[in-house]
Amino acid sequence: MHTANHYNQEFINQVRAPSLVFVGANDMAELFKEKNIPRFTAYDDALFIEADPEVFLRLEDNVARFNKTFKKNFKALSNLVTDKEDVSYNFNILTNNGQSSPIYTPNWEWIRDAGATMQQAGTKNLTSRTLSSILEENKWENKVFDLELDTQGAELDCLKGLKPSFFNHLISLVVEVTRENEFGAHYK
Repeated sequence: MHTANHYNQEFINQVRAPSLVFVGANDMAELFKEKNIPRFTAYDDALFIEADPEVFLRLEDNVARFNKTFKKNFKALSNLVTDKEDVSYNFNILTNNGQSSPIYTPNWEWIRDAGATMQQAGTKNLTSRTLSSILEENKWENKVFDLELDTQGAELDCLKGLKPSFFNHLISLVVEVTRENEFGAHYK
């Protein structure tokens, strides 16, 4: 369920910040798609954040290969990002190669009705971090950045964990919208 927002891509390209934070990055295999290389190489800095520890290993490899190929110093981070620091969550692992693993319980009836074939592959107990704490730890308090969120229904939780001062440095926000009935997300 990962499609580019082609309606806003031209605008995003015009107002691109020098840095990127991507939460729910998966393995970032798209770094090496020919059409995406100019997009990602335009950034000076990037933090790619993935919650699933197994998917993170692939992310780490892809970011390292991208850094070597394009002389970048991007970082891959393994963190579950929510609005709370140090809270334990049961992270649901689904059988679609890490593409849709949420913190919320999937709505299996809705997923089946939508024609998806994924299933539950297990859960992992993960401890949450806020986006602010991650940015502060990486010394991003003064960076101007674009933010992309693809967290399977927890996007609002991620934003709630971002201190207001960071919004002064935010140029663009790209959010993958997940329907409430898809992953049981709680929009408040």
